[in-house]
Amino acid sequence: MTQKVGEVTSQEPAEESSAEGLTFPILLWVTLAIAGLFFTLTLAIYWFDTPQTPVERALGLSEIGFLAGLLAQNVAIFGSLYGVLVWWRGISWRDLGLRPARKKWLKTTGLIILVFFPLTLALEMAMEHFLGFSFKNLALGIYAPYGFSWLSASGLIVIGGMMAPVAEELYFRGILYGWMRCRWSPTVGMLASSAIFAGIHMQPQVMPEIFLVGVILAWFYERSGSLVPGILLHMAMNILALTWLFSSLAMGEG
Repeated sequence: MTQKVGEVTSQEPAEESSAEGLTFPILLWVTLAIAGLFFTLTLAIYWFDTPQTPVERALGLSEIGFLAGLLAQNVAIFGSLYGVLVWWRGISWRDLGLRPARKKWLKTTGLIILVFFPLTLALEMAMEHFLGFSFKNLALGIYAPYGFSWLSASGLIVIGGMMAPVAEELYFRGILYGWMRCRWSPTVGMLASSAIFAGIHMQPQVMPEIFLVGVILAWFYERSGSLVPGILLHMAMNILALTWLFSSLAMGEG
């Protein structure tokens, strides 16, 4: 029996899906659509953007243009998924994994969130003290190149903390992992999709950590049959990290 998009084998009762199997050409169409739409939006942003301050001119992009570029990534993913899969192929969002999760998985997600941030802070302080390496300093150059401002802080929390987790979970877990696990196995799917997830972030210093996060999020989807727990966990990680980052900047620690 051919496995369908969004179906997972787990201890949870599987939900029937009306979607047809996701073939490689369709996966390729989705990926090319994301890349093409993102490239087009990025060119438009650079074309119309007007850096004003010395920092903006040095970076080649204004603060608003920087946020617009991050927004373009999410628009490209949502737009391509809707255009290729929902509108063209008739696949529902539920088939892609956006279905309710059982309460026990929501409780598990909440528990992990409660212990995640203190452990992350402890790891950061230990690495900075013993190794002289700081995730915070690395993140400052990537996510806060303009320093502290309420525009950057609020924009990044909305775009990077709320929108990006939904977009990334839909593509990397709902689509990419879902396709790989059906063609090979859940284990291969977790490892391969997480490797791509880590590589696409283009941050070599933290690729192992991003890879591990990808495996955990794929495992959540595999076991719960829903993207919702992984989305909530992903949101919490991003929002907590960005809040900590901009709080440090506001207090002059950056």
